[in-house]
Amino acid sequence: MTIPNKYWDYVDNITGMKGSEKFVLNFLCRKANSNKNYSSWYSVSEMARMCCLSKMSIKNATKTLSIMGLITKQRRKDTSSVYILNLERIEQLGKDSISLDKKEEGESLSLENTQYITDGENICPSQRQLLSEGGTNTIYKNVNENVIENAIYTGVCKQVTHSKKLSEEVNSFWQVIHDHVRESYKEKNLPQKPSFKDVEAIEWALDEMLSHKASNNECRMLCSFVDEELGMPQSVFNPIVRLRDAYQAHEWPEQRFIEQFEEFRMAG
Repeated sequence: MTIPNKYWDYVDNITGMKGSEKFVLNFLCRKANSNKNYSSWYSVSEMARMCCLSKMSIKNATKTLSIMGLITKQRRKDTSSVYILNLERIEQLGKDSISLDKKEEGESLSLENTQYITDGENICPSQRQLLSEGGTNTIYKNVNENVIENAIYTGVCKQVTHSKKLSEEVNSFWQVIHDHVRESYKEKNLPQKPSFKDVEAIEWALDEMLSHKASNNECRMLCSFVDEELGMPQSVFNPIVRLRDAYQAHEWPEQRFIEQFEEFRMAG
């Protein structure tokens, strides 16, 4: 019950996906039945338990893998879905990633030298600072407000450090953040262009919290969710940067934020 050995190198070299998506792809490859067209059939609950991921993460991962053409998902009435691996697509993307890595090797070297403005200290709070005893459901406010102390500017970095052309989704989300900051915080001095960290946070949110192309309404809802969960800002006005910092510092971020946001979105 697994794919042929030669395909594992291709699986390892596929990029452009989140860690949870790669993990689910590896899971499906390990469980693939060669006698059934390299398919497997597990319920979302079973996959979530076996992969130690949330049900929402499994759903998002299989959706992404399907969009990428790596799997075909066949729904069956009153039973678990069937996931069929596309070995030709796995080989294609694996080979393409190897070629792309060689082409962009020079560019990545220049990015490694990029420096960001900090206080010279570790900007991530410790778990002891964030969680009270036994608190998987602890709602902590403003956990990331000490990231930038004595800041007189409203962005995450004083200067825009990115040079790549931003996608339509990122630009649209940035405008939503602008509107949210102006309307909710009465702050009008957010920079017109996002900093490198702003862009990273937005791309992370589109990938992790919203999944694929998100509407402006969903982006606004995520901003409101941050205020609801983390409280009003003190120095870092971009709510998505605050959310990403809190997510990365939390011991159980999927349960704490992804599942909570799904409930928030459904209630809204």
